[in-house]
Order: sequence, then C-alpha cells, then structure tokens
Amino acid sequence: MKSSERPVGQTNTVGFEVGVRKTFPIPVEQAWTLLTSQHGWNI
Repeated sequence: MKSSERPVGQTNTVGFEVGVRKTFPIPVEQAWTLLTSQHGWNI
C-alpha cells in the first residue's frame, strides 16, 4: 500500500497517531506560566 493510500493518522510502522488541540482565550505568556507551574503539572 502506498503512503498516500493509508488512512489519516496511520504511521509507517507503529499503527496510528492521535492529536488533540484546544484553544483558550488567554495570552500565550499566561498559558506558558500555567503549563510550567506546579498547578499546571498537576492538571
């Protein structure tokens, strides 16, 4: 099977990859502060 014939997300060797994206109405600086804080690591 050619790579262009594989379903979306299917890799060459491992199976499938899944990705999720969520947009939040906050400035990027505030997002990085949350993600790198202890509270962010516990979410």
